[in-house]
Amino acid sequence: MWADLCNAFLVEAKWFICGDMPVAEVYLKNEIVSSGVPMVLINLYFLMGHGATKDSSSSDSLANIEGIISSIAQILHLLDDLGNAEVKT
Repeated sequence: MWADLCNAFLVEAKWFICGDMPVAEVYLKNEIVSSGVPMVLINLYFLMGHGATKDSSSSDSLANIEGIISSIAQILHLLDDLGNAEVKT
């Protein structure tokens, strides 16, 4: 997750330096990772003792919650974008 987060930051830096604005789908896909929410939620998931059972692998456990983590990250990132948006009159 740390590598994914750092790569997402590098993609954002490239967009900023080049002055590029990606299409919404590409932007949201990268911003879900760069928000840091997936990394925090996955770490909390394991800290609470989930995914550490002997009868299930950790990848199976993560596959079950991947959609939830992605949805939460997208909602929180869009809320952050709304807070940073400027109103032009």
